[in-house]
Amino acid sequence: MSPDWRGRVDADGGRRWQQVIQAPTAQSQVVFVGFPSDEGVRRNQGRPGAAAGPAHLRRAMSNLPEADLALADAGDTTVTGDLERDLIAHAAELSRWVRPDRLVVGLGGGHEISEASLAFWREFAPNGHVLNLDAHLDMREEKSPTSGTSFRTHLETGGKNLHAFGISRAANTQPLFNLAVQHGVPIVLDTEMDPWHWPEQKEKLAALLDQSQHVYLSLCLDVLEASTAPGVSAPAGRGLNVAVVDDFVRTVAQSGKCRLFDVAELNPSLDIDERTARVAARLIWTMVSEHPFA
Repeated sequence: MSPDWRGRVDADGGRRWQQVIQAPTAQSQVVFVGFPSDEGVRRNQGRPGAAAGPAHLRRAMSNLPEADLALADAGDTTVTGDLERDLIAHAAELSRWVRPDRLVVGLGGGHEISEASLAFWREFAPNGHVLNLDAHLDMREEKSPTSGTSFRTHLETGGKNLHAFGISRAANTQPLFNLAVQHGVPIVLDTEMDPWHWPEQKEKLAALLDQSQHVYLSLCLDVLEASTAPGVSAPAGRGLNVAVVDDFVRTVAQSGKCRLFDVAELNPSLDIDERTARVAARLIWTMVSEHPFA
């Protein structure tokens, strides 16, 4: 088990995730898989450091209170620095663990984790829904994969049912919006996800989930306000309120449809007071604790 699972032990017998996490078995209901890569961020001209994200996410999750669930950690996909090869390896790792009665949580790492997750997803659930909760469309045109190309790759290789939430008009060029329109990708802007707009958007999200059988949720932490999530490659100039993001995750979790949930872009070297790691751990806790398991 990773040494990053460590924290307090309470005298009253109350237990925490670091005390109950196990190696995966057939009975595991939640499996964590890390992808300690930021090569895609470097290629995307961002600020490197997210390769240390999985370790810090585990530390941030360690003191979460015990859930009545079988939690497991499959460790990290071995990363070599050859991003194309590493993406193939992570997709193969996901194929070992994702199944309809289990929740797999991918721990990033840069948002290039979605290149691997989507490659796996197109095989696992070709008609499944993909939700990208992010300030960026990540549909850049590049010669090789980066942290900003995964959803373009998905669309251009026949991927379906992509929905983008929290997108910032100030952080995406017009050709990216044009590509999304060309492929029929519904976009909900950050300005449409303020707390006073959220109830309406939540109804639409719930209706979408009702139509779904399998859901992959990709959460890029730079969708949050920079004061909440400073430890990312590209802090938000505006961003979403954490209560809205938390309720978005809760809504997806309560549907029981989420099979894969990635949390990307935690950069510990830029994380003031571990704010980003703490909020990421809280969002993972919401997903795990609100997901109904048979």
